[in-house]
Amino acid sequence: MLKGFFDSSGSNEPQHRAVTLAGLSASEAVWPDFDLAWIEAVQRLGLKRWRTSTMHAIMTTEAFYEAVDKLLDVISDFRERPMVSYRATVILADYRRARAEFPALMQAEALCVDGCIGNLVFPTEEDIPAVIYFDRDEPFKSQIEGVWRKRCKMYDRDWSRQIADILPTHWDKCGIQAADLFAWLSNTYEALKRRDDAPLAERNMMMDLSLHAFFSVYPRGMVYDYDKIVAAYRRRQGSQPTTAR
Repeated sequence: MLKGFFDSSGSNEPQHRAVTLAGLSASEAVWPDFDLAWIEAVQRLGLKRWRTSTMHAIMTTEAFYEAVDKLLDVISDFRERPMVSYRATVILADYRRARAEFPALMQAEALCVDGCIGNLVFPTEEDIPAVIYFDRDEPFKSQIEGVWRKRCKMYDRDWSRQIADILPTHWDKCGIQAADLFAWLSNTYEALKRRDDAPLAERNMMMDLSLHAFFSVYPRGMVYDYDKIVAAYRRRQGSQPTTAR
């Protein structure tokens, strides 16, 4: 069985420039070893658990970036197990432009779900099906559950049929903490790229960390700008669903 842990960063609200869903997946047997390695790394930082936005707020800039770099090194040790990362970011200025032209456009969160959960990688046939975990307070959980159940009813052959269940879990889960790190890095980097007033040093540091995250494990990612949003909308409009028996 495949296990995937997912978390989000940002939301479709005026104060945000982007919304991101990100996560990590690996065979069920990989996660106990990952948990031990992650816990040891977090404890070496003098912490009990990791939450990226909180650590960014309370740590010095240098300490924060060093900590993130060390945690990404832990994740990279599991690249060949194999472990796969997923990131889907919707650029909200482009989304609002497209929504004005296409009022029936799917929610920004639904695009993220398609970009991540719709691209799950199963290393072997024994890894099918997958169980997907979200933090129990994660707003994306209700969004993906709705998309998943709807697609199960609409399509005979679809990624939704490869998922056995979508379950809430606690923040203490190491996979959730790692997914939070990937979501925060992706969202922050894409937002900084589009800020004219963003300090160059901060932008460069985020680019370095994002590249480290990208290459730490096998990556699957999508940034939905205007063209990709419209293309996704047209693909969905042009699809011919079949009613599941």
